[in-house]
Amino acid sequence: MAKKDSSAVSNNLSVSKQQLRDLITDTAMTMFKQKGIRSVTMDELSSHLAISKRTVYELFEDKESLLLYGMARDKDRESAEFADMDKSGLSILDLALRFYKKVIDEHKSICSQFYLDLEKYPRALALIKEFHRRDRNNAHTFYRRGVEEGMFRSDINYEVLDVILPDTAKPLPGANVLLRYGLDQVFKTLMMILLRGIATPEGQKKIEEFLRTHPTL
Repeated sequence: MAKKDSSAVSNNLSVSKQQLRDLITDTAMTMFKQKGIRSVTMDELSSHLAISKRTVYELFEDKESLLLYGMARDKDRESAEFADMDKSGLSILDLALRFYKKVIDEHKSICSQFYLDLEKYPRALALIKEFHRRDRNNAHTFYRRGVEEGMFRSDINYEVLDVILPDTAKPLPGANVLLRYGLDQVFKTLMMILLRGIATPEGQKKIEEFLRTHPTL
């Protein structure tokens, strides 16, 4: 975030506390993703925003509280974007592929240290598990719709897949895997195995065409 925006906040008394809270959060999350969570101090954050550290602490008890709010805010944005895409009338496989591209593009700009640092924050890990639990609840609708649209195979027991998949794909890969490959490559590998594995011949064609038109993925 540019200091121009933050100084406007500090000089404009009409700006609500919620707007200030969101500005601090968005700035902090950008810095966390660029440098790692533990590398960014509250002093550095307040200096970057041209506001007092006291103001930051009036809104957030500590760095982990700020991180949790930022993660929840990112998740809400993600859900809203997916809902907007779903209004376009695309098949569920098209939606999954577009969402896949969005996540891959975003992860390319996030340093591995951000994910490694997440392991140091118990409440953040608990929140990630909660996100995954919610996603699993939506998975049944995802699979069923794919089958109905002819994109996903009907001869797969998706209840079994739903049980074994979390054991195969942890919420956060281990440090060695992250540092060696990066989360974007880990996510790409898991997604392609999953989508190709459950896709019908028609779905397979759609996946391959998508990959041909997005060669950088």
